[in-house]
Amino acid sequence: MLNQRQLRWKTAVMESEKRSV
Repeated sequence: MLNQRQLRWKTAVMESEKRSV
C-alpha cells in the first residue's frame, strides 16, 4: 500500500525528472 507521503514523494520525483529532462 502506498502512503500519501510516499505518493507525494513519488510525484515530486517524477516531476523533478521531467523538469531535468
